[in-house]
Amino acid sequence: IGVITSPEAAAFRDVERALRRRWPLARLLLYPSPVQGRDAPGRLAAALERAGREARCDVLLLVRGGGAPEDLQAFSEEAVVRAAAACPLPLVTGIGHETDTALADFAADARAATPTAAAELASPDQAEVRRRCARLAERLRGGLQARLARTRGELDARVRRLERAHPAVRIQSHQQRLDELARGLTRGLQARRERLERRLRTARERLRANAPLRRLEHARQGLARSARRLAAAADGLRQTQRARLRQAAATLQAVDPRRTLARGYAIARLGGAAGRRILRDAAEARPGDALELELGRGAVEAEVTRARPPD
Repeated sequence: IGVITSPEAAAFRDVERALRRRWPLARLLLYPSPVQGRDAPGRLAAALERAGREARCDVLLLVRGGGAPEDLQAFSEEAVVRAAAACPLPLVTGIGHETDTALADFAADARAATPTAAAELASPDQAEVRRRCARLAERLRGGLQARLARTRGELDARVRRLERAHPAVRIQSHQQRLDELARGLTRGLQARRERLERRLRTARERLRANAPLRRLEHARQGLARSARRLAAAADGLRQTQRARLRQAAATLQAVDPRRTLARGYAIARLGGAAGRRILRDAAEARPGDALELELGRGAVEAEVTRARPPD
């Protein structure tokens, strides 16, 4: 932000205080010039021409404090007004107090009532920027939490269905399905993260092209923190889903029929090797029929000597 005024004037200190309060990232470039007296119009016009020629700042402030009408006369001289109109940079005037008016005010791009008001007009408000960043961060957290809640609900429903479908022959297929869902969730989160990273890179490029270096560095650090939080949230979600998968597998193993056999029960199969079937009723067996008894560990072969149907 370029400032054309006297370095000893209170107006310059007002501009410095206002910028420290509103936007400390701003860099001030002073073009010193007397603001009253016989030499003031020529020096002010020369400072305006120099600032426009060098183009080292994004916006230019032409300011001085209040005073008598004759003290402000330099800002109504033809040379100053023509230099203000010809200045290629955005020009904001802050001359005198609210009721004071100079002809340079009409040639500038914007007029402020005081030097402090000119500094405020030429700079963003850091409190508002912080509030906007906080609102964006809150929206991001809310979106992630909602997505996590939906994902947890879906996984809970699948776990309940797995608990109801407990036969051992389906354990492996359900485990594979859960693995596919976990991989799909991981891919989805990774894709979302990549999209956010692309947006962050685009934002960095816009900031690099249009903002001061210190402001760009501040924004880059904030974006990096958001990316780290997103990565941490994704890692935590993957760990939670792996734990749910292990719990589901443990539940299915708990209802495995082989655990019942290990407690001393047996499964009886009737018939030869080519056509064995599970024996559920003693009336289906005949003396001399071959039996295979599956135990908790191994199996034994037997022959029916007598069948005793229930009374």
